[in-house]
Amino acid sequence: MRGPRWVVDRTWRRTGTVLEAGSPLRVFRTSAAGLATLERLEHGLDPLPADAPLVDRLVDAGAIHPLVEPDPDRLRATTVVIPARVADARDAQRLARLVAALAPVPTIVISDASPHRLPDIACRTIVRGVRGGPGAARNTGLAEVETPFVAFVDLDVRATADDLASLLGHFDDPRTVLVAPRVRSLPRDGALARYERARSPLDRGPDDGLIRPASRVPWVPAALLVCRTAEVRDAGGFDPSLQAGEDVDLVWRLGDAGWRCRYAPDVECGHEPRSDVPAFVAQRFRDGRSTAPLALLHRSRLAPIRMSRSEAAWWCAAAAWTPVALLAGLAAATVRLSRRLGERGVPRESLRLATAAQARTARHVARALTRPWLPALLVAAIVSRRARGVLAAAALLPALVDWWRTKPGLDPARFVALSVLDDASHAAGIAAGALAHRTAAPFLPDLHGAGGDGRATAVDPAVPVSPSVAGTRRYGGAA
Repeated sequence: MRGPRWVVDRTWRRTGTVLEAGSPLRVFRTSAAGLATLERLEHGLDPLPADAPLVDRLVDAGAIHPLVEPDPDRLRATTVVIPARVADARDAQRLARLVAALAPVPTIVISDASPHRLPDIACRTIVRGVRGGPGAARNTGLAEVETPFVAFVDLDVRATADDLASLLGHFDDPRTVLVAPRVRSLPRDGALARYERARSPLDRGPDDGLIRPASRVPWVPAALLVCRTAEVRDAGGFDPSLQAGEDVDLVWRLGDAGWRCRYAPDVECGHEPRSDVPAFVAQRFRDGRSTAPLALLHRSRLAPIRMSRSEAAWWCAAAAWTPVALLAGLAAATVRLSRRLGERGVPRESLRLATAAQARTARHVARALTRPWLPALLVAAIVSRRARGVLAAAALLPALVDWWRTKPGLDPARFVALSVLDDASHAAGIAAGALAHRTAAPFLPDLHGAGGDGRATAVDPAVPVSPSVAGTRRYGGAA
């Protein structure tokens, strides 16, 4: 039987036996035998059986990703579960269209106390008399599944049986327990739809990766998830006490149990954009509100920012607009990396890594300032001109960079205005959730000392955390 084929991550950069790759970015030093493995992977060649330990480590680091073929045979071993709260005739039409698109895969629709009559659909339906939320509805369906694989598909997703077949190919890896596609907002007319197309919180981007905290893909929405049935049951399924963010919680628990959860953006599914600005604001508010209960369950994983104490001091100096402190911090990071990288630690390379890492950190700091820390920054801005400058830079610069990169077909003024509304709605939700749960956890940074394992060295001083931990308006109907 042919083994899996691999593609290197876009971060892959090698000089001799030293490799930089993965998410978060790490540095590996290999032996001469390991170098031969790296060269085979770079050229798209099949690794040898003896390469398996290094290949496995590179997969876990996010340095390489499998190239898989669709597996239509596994469709016969898969059951689709659709949690549905059908609020009106439009939702009923969506449900009928989705069930037809997923045929002939066996499907179970869980009506979570829907106020509207279900459409005539050729599948099994279960009606919950009491509304329990998306997690409870999925668990109801999971209990009825008799196949080795289950696909959870939300009502407002555009997906087909072919999409499921493509995702099922990833289960050739026995450690893979969950796979999620890229979910993009469907193209529509209007400023809001164009903004959602470019900056939807459901869209985790174009790059492959393992789904885990402190990585490029720290979470995915449950808009479409394909899973191993028994393993999800063993993990306890979705937490029904979470009305949002239950998808994030499940993925992190599966990862903690030693499983791989994979993001496969080569499979792209559609999602309806928000219909109007009030719906947009309400959804972002709910996303923010889910941060507090998740933070209580997962502690520092929901911290606004994670960085070393020395890095935090450097960014405090940056906020004070002290050029000397900025240059001194960059120089210190360059020297530190040069020492840790050994033979690779030439000044030019260390400076490149340090500069790139600080640029990534700047984005994460800006996100923290405009979301969880926004209330405090607004208070400071009332009395401090410097705070007003920090607030303006944090709110405007990342939005303008995104506008430039995505070319959304929307003028920068409206794009930035929607970005500010996006952040403010999310910030309000975080504050409301923290008050409701009486916790300061969503506001507390995770400051730690620098460290390394001696073999794979982390070079990112700050780690991206979830900017929006809840996924979607779960049913496509009334919230």
